[in-house]
Amino acid sequence: MIESRSPTSGHTSSRKHSPRGMTIDVTLDADNPFPGPKPYRRDQKELFFGRSSEIEELTSLVLSTSAVLLYAQSGSGKSSLLQAGLVPSLEVFGYRILPAVRFGRVDPMPDDSGADTSQPNPFAKMVCDTVIPGDTLPPDGLDLGQLAAFLRDEDGGTPTLLILDQFEELFANQALWQERGAFLAQLRRVLDANPWLHTVLAIRSDYLANLLPHERDLPGRMLIRCGLESLREQAAREAIEMTFRKTGVPLSSSEMDLVLDRLLSLDVGLPGSHVRGQYVNLIQLQILCRRLWREKAAPRSRNEAGASDDSQVLQQSDVDLADYMQSFVDDAVASAVTQTQSDEGVVRRWLEDRLTTPASRRAVLLVDNEQTAGLPQEILDALENARLIQVEQRNQSQWAELTHDSMVAAVQASNKEWGRIRRRTRRLRTTALALALAGLMVLFPFLRFPTDQNLLTKATGVLTVAPLEIGTLKVPFPAAPRGSVAVVHVSLYGESDAGTTVQVFARSPGKKQATELASRTVTVVANGAIDTTLNFVINTRQQASYAAIVKAPNLQSDIDAKHLGYNVTVRSAPVVLDLRKPGTSVLASVRSPLVAVKLYPHKPLYLGIIGPDLQDVWGVRTLITDPADDAVVLESSGGTRYAVLSTSGSADEVVSPEVYGQLVKLGPTLQLGAHAHIQSNNVSIRSLHIEQRNVPFGVETSCKDDDVGTSKVIDSAEQSVGSIVRSVPDGSAFVPAAHGSEYRLILLANNFSTLDCQVTVRSFAQQGITTTTNGSIKVNANSRFNAYRVRIPTAAVMVVANLNGARASLDCLSNQITESGPERLLAFVPGDHECVLSIARYSGNIRKPVSFPLLIDPVSGK
Repeated sequence: MIESRSPTSGHTSSRKHSPRGMTIDVTLDADNPFPGPKPYRRDQKELFFGRSSEIEELTSLVLSTSAVLLYAQSGSGKSSLLQAGLVPSLEVFGYRILPAVRFGRVDPMPDDSGADTSQPNPFAKMVCDTVIPGDTLPPDGLDLGQLAAFLRDEDGGTPTLLILDQFEELFANQALWQERGAFLAQLRRVLDANPWLHTVLAIRSDYLANLLPHERDLPGRMLIRCGLESLREQAAREAIEMTFRKTGVPLSSSEMDLVLDRLLSLDVGLPGSHVRGQYVNLIQLQILCRRLWREKAAPRSRNEAGASDDSQVLQQSDVDLADYMQSFVDDAVASAVTQTQSDEGVVRRWLEDRLTTPASRRAVLLVDNEQTAGLPQEILDALENARLIQVEQRNQSQWAELTHDSMVAAVQASNKEWGRIRRRTRRLRTTALALALAGLMVLFPFLRFPTDQNLLTKATGVLTVAPLEIGTLKVPFPAAPRGSVAVVHVSLYGESDAGTTVQVFARSPGKKQATELASRTVTVVANGAIDTTLNFVINTRQQASYAAIVKAPNLQSDIDAKHLGYNVTVRSAPVVLDLRKPGTSVLASVRSPLVAVKLYPHKPLYLGIIGPDLQDVWGVRTLITDPADDAVVLESSGGTRYAVLSTSGSADEVVSPEVYGQLVKLGPTLQLGAHAHIQSNNVSIRSLHIEQRNVPFGVETSCKDDDVGTSKVIDSAEQSVGSIVRSVPDGSAFVPAAHGSEYRLILLANNFSTLDCQVTVRSFAQQGITTTTNGSIKVNANSRFNAYRVRIPTAAVMVVANLNGARASLDCLSNQITESGPERLLAFVPGDHECVLSIARYSGNIRKPVSFPLLIDPVSGK
């Protein structure tokens, strides 16, 4: 299978200029599920909600015809629907997905070039170069027929999808009218001759008229068309609500209503007059929800004394769409200025003076060259990659404009605030400078300059070839202070062949031979790229000396050889907790962002962080982490170990962070069919004994006051085995496949609370779907979810209908999970393959059973 190629991910800092067409991620919160004004990617399918009916419709059209025309207004989410919706849906049906072709600028050959008729069609060449990069096809064979023959020979005519995105660019250059017609004729012939090849053409709706003169040249005359509109209120509600729920970030119904009110409010022109619109602006939705998710995922205290949980509930003033749009402009401009090292004032004036009108509307600006554009090309590219502007080819010229009308007010407000701050800064600068100089003269003898008291050593550079030791780096560091451990961070990035290792050695006084304390082999991907950070926790002795060593023996001394950048940082972390008996607890205050705790073999330790957020855990295995980043359960598998916590606290904070620790006592083993009442402080760990013949199984948890923050099932190897499907209620767990017979169930409470829960262990092994006969599935009384084993003799399409207030999922136990939409589940079931169908209800009377229609339709042919 030919896979799409994406730019290699880099560090979170700003990146250098890239050619147009390559997306540059300028965001700082890479874990944010809302991509902002950028399209969703294929690997974000689990976060793409609100388009279930459109995905089903487009999937059905592609399955039934060779060519589909998808049209919509700019900013309606065509690319997102294709990559995160259609592509995963067709992969379920065994489709090979070719890299998406995004049409861009194509220049005609000059009349005096001497080119003959054998010159490859430029549009066909663009398709071939995208689908099969390199020299696989001969230069004189760059046409769609050669491409189809290559694909057919490579994979035997497997059903294949070709996506032609931004198809409106086909009409951008009027000088290419002959090449355009020839390309459409090629496409028609290839699709007619290869029924296994399907294509989707995505085009902006305002370019549909350009297709009319070419109706006869279009594949099948493009009778199959699919229009995409922006999200209506109910679909937008689902997209926002399910994304927050999927990522474990709370958003109440009242908060959801408040967000939709902001997104649907339309200014009709009169002061203070607004109406509720029909559609949601997707750019505004993404910008608002991206900012909102960031704030809800990492809540901060609203005052120095702290805030209760109620303070995190959104108020009317919290959702200021205009403020969010202004912040987006601020970030985009800052990113462009940082990347290009340009003058921020020049960029801001250009945006407002050249891309907006006196009537506060978008203006279109010719940007053929630097003279007409008014800015260098690299700044235009940076602003376009940040999605603040868009540049289009029209005829033989390029034109730039803001990405949406809503950006006009945001640019003006951002510039106004920036100018106000700059003027105030200028007024204060002279006075502040004079006062600062005077103060320094007086206070210089008493100044204490801030230092990183935890830092033991730091080294940054590029690993090069030494005369004697090829590709070897040695970074010595001293022992940590008494009562502390040393935390060694080694970040490596660049390229190297397999065999790169990182080791930590200790050498005692008077001994020539050093002792290896830790060693790790660096993970290298297929293309030789390295971008990883390794962490080691070392219990040091005062008399010994230490060193971190990186060995990359395959680096060469040639000028074009691979290189390996490094960043080695060693800090000390005070050991603040030392618990020896289960049931005991300790609360310690620390004045360090790094905190070490001592662990004992096979004794789980619960840690709660009061004050800052928990950022990371090093040196030990983590059993479970609270989504709010304020609690974690750790366990050592061998001898005495130390775990190091990284928090957002610092030695300069007025209120020192506190760490609460408690050794966890394992409770009695739960057997199949058990109904247990669990009461515990903060956390409960129970063993589960489930024979393989009783898998799949589920653990349903019902707690007083919903005090379970999260739950997890791990196997004997301490690997998580719980399913990630959405059809499992919060606080419960579902295990679809056997992982031995010994498991552990971990329940973690919310906010240092007491668990008071009823836990039921159930087997679903006896509930099977083995034929294509239609029927129903149900959720029993006094239960929230159920599951069925599925193994039918032939491939089929499964539909679970009428899912009002419920969710269904089909897990075929090969990393292929199909989730339901708001109304039904539509899933492909492979023939003679083990799958699990699960269903959960989220509303209604739990005391009554509920049934859902099940339809199974066999698929004939390949």
